[in-house]
Amino acid sequence: LVLYFVARRSLPVLASAALAYVLLVQKSSIAGISSAFAGMWTFFIAAAALLALIDRLASPGRRTARDLGVIALLTAFTALTHVFVIWAMAGLALIHAAARLRRRSDQGLRRTMAGEWGAMALGLMAAAAYWMPSALARDSLQFFRWDLPPEQFIAVLLLPVDMHGMLLGGRALPATLAYTDALPVLALVAAGVAGGVLAARRVRGGGPAGAGSGREIASLYGAALALLFLTLTLLAESLPAGSLGPVSWRHHYTIRLGLGLAAIPLLVRWSRPAGFTKAASVRPARP
Repeated sequence: LVLYFVARRSLPVLASAALAYVLLVQKSSIAGISSAFAGMWTFFIAAAALLALIDRLASPGRRTARDLGVIALLTAFTALTHVFVIWAMAGLALIHAAARLRRRSDQGLRRTMAGEWGAMALGLMAAAAYWMPSALARDSLQFFRWDLPPEQFIAVLLLPVDMHGMLLGGRALPATLAYTDALPVLALVAAGVAGGVLAARRVRGGGPAGAGSGREIASLYGAALALLFLTLTLLAESLPAGSLGPVSWRHHYTIRLGLGLAAIPLLVRWSRPAGFTKAASVRPARP
């Protein structure tokens, strides 16, 4: 639902609802061991908070004390709600730092970055009572690895896979509607890739500092987050145990969330005729 409200700033109601609907109705979200109804509901709440944090960090301009307070609160809430999302939040922090350093000509860059990193560190430490015991006991809690080979993870990302059957070596795909049910995700991937490219072009064309609107920067962050975790999860078996958390394939939702954000610029182009702006729709004042 947070994706709906973020998209609603730029898109009509139906387009925003359709984008959010694609994530809400996926089989992995509503059925099976990785669904909200199987006890993973806190994961989806943390993912929603992560989405709100992306939207806040992507907003241009200087940070006020209120902005930093919101960043700290969202970081603390995310880290306190579900530990799996902390890896995605770490990736977001790296992406945001890289984007900030690219705009070196901005005045007050060091102060802004110090404020943002300080706010995120404060929020993370406020939630340390939840995530730090798991971090300290990581070696003793790692009884087995739940990493998937690349071909199986691609299937999890694109198809309505039965995770319980896949992990146990049984039937992973339903007998019917397997590929029909995959069409919404395939559309999300295509729209996310195209929207990410469009956002990157607009941000790159915003001047030497790489300026852009908050919507375009958030979409670019989403695309970068999706690309980062797609690469990492495809290499999960080659990484040290626990590098992507106790269950690395859970990051397929992080990838889908990033693609959803990245798709917004493309949907904006499709939903508005060329040359149409809100200002153009305002009636002229009477003489």
